[in-house]
Amino acid sequence: QLADTITKNIEIIKVGKIDTLNDKQNNVNTYSQNITITSFDSGSFVIPSLKFLYLFKNDTTKNYAETESLNLEVRKVATNKQADIKDIKDILNVPLTFREILPYALGLIALIVIIYLAIRYWLGRLHQKPSQ
Repeated sequence: QLADTITKNIEIIKVGKIDTLNDKQNNVNTYSQNITITSFDSGSFVIPSLKFLYLFKNDTTKNYAETESLNLEVRKVATNKQADIKDIKDILNVPLTFREILPYALGLIALIVIIYLAIRYWLGRLHQKPSQ
């Protein structure tokens, strides 16, 4: 299991699903997983080796495999300090979906039904003959 940070300078953004490749001829399974990382500081960082536990079928002995450490170099984004500062792009208008409108439509229909029933009740009381 990986935490949300690998080191103080390297964070994990997304952990993909584990992909399995079965080699039935050699009786070997290969597992792979994509991990998206980010770093906000420039410089060279070391991603430490990762340790994995694995077991053989019908054997309770704990075996471990370890990756090699990796070097990660993070560079600053090239900017032109002489250029004008540009505004952030405007907010995009996203069309409403049926699911977003549905509660309001149901509420409006319920309100119309209540008003209709109230008017019928009131008109019925007006036309009702007084009892003697």
